Amino acid sequence: MLGLQKRVFTSVVLGALVSAWIFSGTWAFALVCGVAGSRALLEYYGMAERASNECKPAKKCGTVVLWSMYMTACGTAYGLPFAYTDCVLPVAYILIVGYLLTLKRSEKTTISSVQTTFMGIFYVGYLASFWVRLRALGVIPSEEVSRVMAVPMMHETMQWISFLGLGSADIFTQGAVVTWWTMISIAASDVGAYFAGKNFGKTKLSDWTGISVSPNKTMEGFFGGVALCSIFATTGARLMGWPLWITGPFYGFMISALGLLGDLTVSLFKRDAGVKDTGNLLPGHGGILDRIDSYMLTAAPVYYFVKVGNFD
Repeated sequence: MLGLQKRVFTSVVLGALVSAWIFSGTWAFALVCGVAGSRALLEYYGMAERASNECKPAKKCGTVVLWSMYMTACGTAYGLPFAYTDCVLPVAYILIVGYLLTLKRSEKTTISSVQTTFMGIFYVGYLASFWVRLRALGVIPSEEVSRVMAVPMMHETMQWISFLGLGSADIFTQGAVVTWWTMISIAASDVGAYFAGKNFGKTKLSDWTGISVSPNKTMEGFFGGVALCSIFATTGARLMGWPLWITGPFYGFMISALGLLGDLTVSLFKRDAGVKDTGNLLPGHGGILDRIDSYMLTAAPVYYFVKVGNFD
């Protein structure tokens, strides 16, 4: 019971901090993403080194590239062409390969070192940078924010923020609201899956899918997560004025399934490394990567869903 109370307390505190973070402006959002992403990247590299003694990823190079991706993605909110963000990955690949091949390092350069370096950059850097791209989407007129956020006196609050010169136009944006509702829906999926699996779970997910990691996950838990996630996603779609039956149940199913896939991906990494948690930074929750695993594979599909559907 004490362990559960610790997890609940940590979750509530994190939820409040995340909400404040999302609505703190694009630069602040990208900055926190960079800090958390850097830690998650080092956790990933640490697991890879545990899994293989010959694996020595270029950690500093990976961290620099990650920050470059997040900052250029942030710049799109202020008119920076997307080409700058898109070119970071291929340019980084060329430069890092050249570095690993030509410069003297204390560690021997191996295939696993090269591939682990770039897998970390792609997984923690490139894919997660789409959260920053999503957050950077267009401005909502201030008179619409009260309806979207369903918070009393929001219009007056925005006028007050604008008066103080805090840049309200970059605080309550379309991207901020979509990011907030999507992250809430993913968290709801985790909660729904946990309680449905614990109370009704009988059919092992591995029996239906062949997935050998996380053997305790069940089909009932998966559908419980989808159900609760879809409720939150549909509520968000209604408040945003999106086509309800497209962006509600379908959107909820999509991000719930992607969240599960992200969870299983990190479970695979941990099993290969022989560790229970990716780190011990958060009390009762493990490492950063343990907490954001459900969000890693979700950002890019969500971003393109919003863009292709013209919901921005």
